[in-house]
Amino acid sequence: MKRATNASVMRASNRKLILNQIRLGPVSRVELSERTCLTRASVTQIVDELIGTGLIEPVRAVDRGERGRRRIQLAIRPDARYAFGVSIKRKRCDVGVVDLSGNVKAEQTLSIKGREPEEVLREVAGIIAAQKKSLALDDRRILGVGVSAPGPIDYLDGRILNPPNFSAWHNLPVCERIRALTGMESMLEKDTNASALEERFFGAAREVSSFMLLLMEEGVGSGVMIQDRLYRGMNGLGSELGHTSIRHDGRPCNCGHIGCLETYVSTQALLEGTDYPSWEALARDESNPAAREIIDRAAEYLACALVNAVNLYDIEQVILTGDVEKYPAPLLNRLNPLLHERAIIRVRVRLKDVIMGCTAAPVRAGAMAVLYDLFQDRA
Repeated sequence: MKRATNASVMRASNRKLILNQIRLGPVSRVELSERTCLTRASVTQIVDELIGTGLIEPVRAVDRGERGRRRIQLAIRPDARYAFGVSIKRKRCDVGVVDLSGNVKAEQTLSIKGREPEEVLREVAGIIAAQKKSLALDDRRILGVGVSAPGPIDYLDGRILNPPNFSAWHNLPVCERIRALTGMESMLEKDTNASALEERFFGAAREVSSFMLLLMEEGVGSGVMIQDRLYRGMNGLGSELGHTSIRHDGRPCNCGHIGCLETYVSTQALLEGTDYPSWEALARDESNPAAREIIDRAAEYLACALVNAVNLYDIEQVILTGDVEKYPAPLLNRLNPLLHERAIIRVRVRLKDVIMGCTAAPVRAGAMAVLYDLFQDRA
C-alpha cells in the first residue's frame, strides 16, 4: 500500500513538473524530457493525460533541423481552467476570475472597513456566484477560490491568525467559510506570498527564480522565493522582513517587539509628523530638504534590512511594491547604490537593482493560492 501511495505521489509531482514547464512557453516532448530528466516514455504518458484533460494542446510543429519528424510544441490552454481570486485587505476586498494565463475575466471591489467578516464573506460568495453565471463557467473548469490576506496566517488550515490592525478577522477560518458559502475548494496565502507568486508567474520576476517581494503600505511585508519555491519556514510564517529589528533601542511595534523595520518605513511611519497626505506627495517634493531627509532615512533603513536579506537568502532580485509604486524614483535612486555597496555578492551572481513590481489586479494575487497548487506542490 505504501509503495502504491508513493508511486501516486510521484506521478502527481511529475505531472505538475511537466505542466509548469509547459506554462513557461511552448515546448516539445523532447525538450520536456531534457528539462525535467524524465524519460521520454514518462513524458509522453503525462502529456497524453494532460491533453486528454484539456489543460494543454499542440500548437505548432517546429523543424528539428535534421531528418525526421517535426517536433510538435505544446502549450497551456488559458481557458481550460479558471480560478476565483479574493484579495482581502484592511479596508477593501477584491473579487474576480482569472484564467491560466493570468487574464482577469471579471473583477469587483467592495469596501470592508468597519464591517463584520461574516457579512463580507457572504457578499463575496454572492459576487462569485454572479461572476460564475455571467461567464457561464461550469464546475469542471473551476479550480477553486484562492484567498490572499495580511499575515500571519495558517495556510494549511486556511485560517487568518492575528494580523496587526485587523482584529475582527483574527483566528478566522476563512477558507472553511468560503467552502460553506460557495461549495468550492478554497486555499489561503499570505498577501505578500501571493504577490510574489504573481510576479513569478506573470510579472517582474518571470526571469528570476530567487527573489524577495517587499510591500510598503500601512505595514511592511515580504515574500521570498528561493529556486522557484516559496520560503515558508518551519511553521509557515517565514519571511516577515517588516518585523525584523533594525534598531535595538528603537520604536515599539504592534507585534510586541522594538525597532521593527515597519515602524520606520511604512507609509504611516514616513508621513507621521508631516503635512504630506501620501507617499507620492512626499516623493514629488524631494527638492525640499525636509522631504529629502525623510527619503534618505527611509533608504538607509531599507538598505540595512535588505542587505541582511540578500546576504541571508542569496537572492538575485528585490521587487518593491505598494504605495511607493506611485512615484518610486527618489527612493530607488538612493536605495540601489547602498545595496550594491554593502551586500556580499557571490561569484557569478550579480545583485540586480531593486525594481518596481507590476501594477496588477489584486484578484490575480488572490487566485495564485489555487493556481500555484496546480503547477507546484504548496508545502
